[in-house]
Amino acid sequence: MADINQVGILLLGAVLGWLMIFGVRRYRVQWGAFAGFMAVIFGVGLLTFLFKADLLGYYGIGIFIGFFANLIVRAVGVAIGGKAGEGLLEIAAFRFKGGRPASGDRIREVKEKFEAFLLKRANVVGVGVGKKIVRGQETEDLAVVVFVERKLPESQLKKKDVIPKTLDEVTTDVVQTGRLKALALSPGTPGRTDRWRPAPGGVSVGHVRITAGTLGGVVRRGGERLILSNNHVLANGNDARPGDLILQPGPADSGTRGDALAALDRFVEIRFEDARGVFAFLRRLAKRIGIRLAPRRRGNFVDAATARPLRGELVADTILGLEWSRGRAEVETGATVRKSGRTTGVTEGRVLATGATVQVDYSDRVATFEDQVVAGPMSQGGDSGSLVVDVQGRTVGLLFAGSETTTVFNRASRVADALGVEF
Repeated sequence: MADINQVGILLLGAVLGWLMIFGVRRYRVQWGAFAGFMAVIFGVGLLTFLFKADLLGYYGIGIFIGFFANLIVRAVGVAIGGKAGEGLLEIAAFRFKGGRPASGDRIREVKEKFEAFLLKRANVVGVGVGKKIVRGQETEDLAVVVFVERKLPESQLKKKDVIPKTLDEVTTDVVQTGRLKALALSPGTPGRTDRWRPAPGGVSVGHVRITAGTLGGVVRRGGERLILSNNHVLANGNDARPGDLILQPGPADSGTRGDALAALDRFVEIRFEDARGVFAFLRRLAKRIGIRLAPRRRGNFVDAATARPLRGELVADTILGLEWSRGRAEVETGATVRKSGRTTGVTEGRVLATGATVQVDYSDRVATFEDQVVAGPMSQGGDSGSLVVDVQGRTVGLLFAGSETTTVFNRASRVADALGVEF
């Protein structure tokens, strides 16, 4: 029977093993290398225990037990979810106050790690990185932000659909957005639905077979001037061909072929979730019986297209009602942004989250977009295609989707790279 010294050294080793996981995670030690190291520790400890039964053997076995016990507790906590799962994760982290401030890089790492895990949950429409909101007030602490159609009490959710309050020691925040949609048409602002020559950014425009959206602005590819808007505004959601007519104002605002402004140049194809076939049927069946599957990663980063003016003098290098300077920039959470759109004119909002993965409805189809920026309410249907600028007037994004409480836009750098244009 083990004596008190042997039991004590075994427990000491177990505590050290339990804490080792923090060092592995903090310094990003390769798991393969560390697993090999732990195997050696366990092997030496076991041999020493079997042949000598001295304290070194107990110590090595204790380290091994402690380390893997921590891993098992974490795995079980993530798997079962709910309050019990959160409690296990807090025990594993030696932390009992619901998370701790972490660096932006660390939070983005955790967001990427748990993104698919979160998007499987019913009610979830997106995941990003933003500032945590407590009792209606924005704090300075960054968190993994989970966007949901409707924020419900935990008692009304199935255990598997509850969002953990922490993930790998990083705090989460749940924000209600409703369904995110490529913005359907709403009545336009007087003046912005008129015919403009030259046409500035911020006015009605659209492919000859759609309703209407917003002309974002004039961009350049080499020395050529082009107009920029969304794929679903200029390219009819992938269903157009280069050379198709672009009308200003758009068809829904009484535009006719006599109002042709440009011809479709390029568009970035939107990759929709499968709408047909066996896999699509199985996904619909799963949804009907209450199983939420993670969206298939389709690699969408932009909803964007360009069109070539029929004549250079038909378009203006300005945006109606907005100070716009050449160049692009990136935005951070909390930044103020503005846009000029067909429906709501010039509006302003604050960035709620960056690096977001969101599911967007396009009528009867759904597309998943990655690396998006989510802002507060600053748009309605028909504002799709508006350029989003920072307070210095630099382009930071291209607006394409939203809800009553949020606006979603592509990063300007993603748009520029995808279409080979400059702002």
